[in-house]
Amino acid sequence: MHVTAQPLWRSILGTMLVGLAGAASIALPADAAPFACPKIASQLVFAQEAEPTGMDMHFSTAVSTRAITMNFMETLIARAENNEVVPMLADNWSESADHLTFTFKLRPGIVFHNGQPMTSADVLASYERYIRLGLGVATISKVAALSAPDPLTFVVQLPQPAPSYIEDLSSFLIPLVIYPASERDKPGNKVNPIGTGPFRLVEWIPDSHVTLARYPGYQQRTDSDDATGFGGSKAACVERVIARSVKEPAARVAGLETGAFDGVESLPTKDAARLKSNPKLRIIEQKNFTMPVMAPNLKKSPTDKLEIRQAIQAALDLDAILDAATDGAYVLQPSFQYPGTPYHTDAGKAFYGQHNLDRARALLKQGNYRGEEVVLLTNTDYDWMYTEGLVMAEQLKAVGINAKLMVVDWPTSREIRTKQTDKWNIYFTGWTTGPGIGPRDAVADVLPPTNMQNLPEPDPVLMAAWGDLLNRMDLDGRREAFARVQNRLHEQAYIYKMGDISRFTATKATVRNFKPYRITRFYNVWLDGN
Repeated sequence: MHVTAQPLWRSILGTMLVGLAGAASIALPADAAPFACPKIASQLVFAQEAEPTGMDMHFSTAVSTRAITMNFMETLIARAENNEVVPMLADNWSESADHLTFTFKLRPGIVFHNGQPMTSADVLASYERYIRLGLGVATISKVAALSAPDPLTFVVQLPQPAPSYIEDLSSFLIPLVIYPASERDKPGNKVNPIGTGPFRLVEWIPDSHVTLARYPGYQQRTDSDDATGFGGSKAACVERVIARSVKEPAARVAGLETGAFDGVESLPTKDAARLKSNPKLRIIEQKNFTMPVMAPNLKKSPTDKLEIRQAIQAALDLDAILDAATDGAYVLQPSFQYPGTPYHTDAGKAFYGQHNLDRARALLKQGNYRGEEVVLLTNTDYDWMYTEGLVMAEQLKAVGINAKLMVVDWPTSREIRTKQTDKWNIYFTGWTTGPGIGPRDAVADVLPPTNMQNLPEPDPVLMAAWGDLLNRMDLDGRREAFARVQNRLHEQAYIYKMGDISRFTATKATVRNFKPYRITRFYNVWLDGN
């Protein structure tokens, strides 16, 4: 059986991805005119909110890393704007009648940034590397065999049918980007970041900037006329991109107003409202962009006790926390999926947003709390996370919890979270990409191998629900399984969800065709008068 991307959407995924995306599929015309840059500008300077944690996309869940790397790295298949699975480096793919074999045909003529042609051997090596160390390996590693029978064919054989396989492979939470085969055995964050995208990496100066350069050898897709999500037709319309790490919100605002920056990744809510009337700027609100969450450490006292975690959960005044952190650009709702999406559910709502101080004190007593320190690990790169930590610390002190803030930068925070689990009790982060992809990616960080809250051993109730979410063939069964996952996360206080917050992005009015997405996309963007 041989099918192109759009028939595959209907015949293989069926209601699975319709349930995920809640949107009709889009056709990719075979002979569309690819995107053409109206002009090539010399330089685009963009202020990013946070420092990348590395350049190895197999080995990072950080949006700050993805926001840079996904402008020069690409995947076999990708997600369109409406979450439909579309081809990227693959030209098309097919599924066997028994649902055990997927065959990917690669686009000919693709060249890595080092001038080496990309073949199926590179795809095979990248897949094998991802299985070895990829942080999103939990699902796509379940393969019986991988093979590259010819230079443009890559074959995956599964041990049993997996209804979520194509969905998981196309995920951009921790994307399986394609490196040259020579990088297969490199350790995490030690890979040479050579990609196939419209830009190539020139330099990364930590705590300063990343420079990308237009790659003249880039081969566009010709079956669409613009970029869509991480797919479609891409082109570099500037010779050079300088992405500066500008952690201070006031500095990003000042740089935008003075013209030092052509665009900024994130603006504070009040500044975004003020600057909307400036005709020289364009302000864009991205609603439901991030779910702020806090992960308790289940291996460190006192948050290793259920009663203590539930006491913290009961004490939180989420309105007060998010109002201070976002200047009102938020909504409260208990689901790990956004409202209006097929998997949205209020399961576990009884545990969410309680603000019940008496219950919190009673649970502390039940848990035999003796004033142990509860360390809140937050960071200065994301101002809203820092503010959340400040407000939460005072709320916990109000019920008798000895809360202490540990404030570091974002990369250090992530390092402490994974390698110094004896130093913290609650880790502040945000699920920026996961909830925008679907139910599995929405909660992947809570489960092995990422396991951000250091679950000492698998919870059989949680893992049974997770297994059903991955393996049930029917959409209703997967929805019910996700509701059970969500309820268990709230019930056991494995994660504290805050709410859904907006992000405000801005550019100069002279920046054309800039379309915010789940990363800052520099491709297909040009500048007037430059």
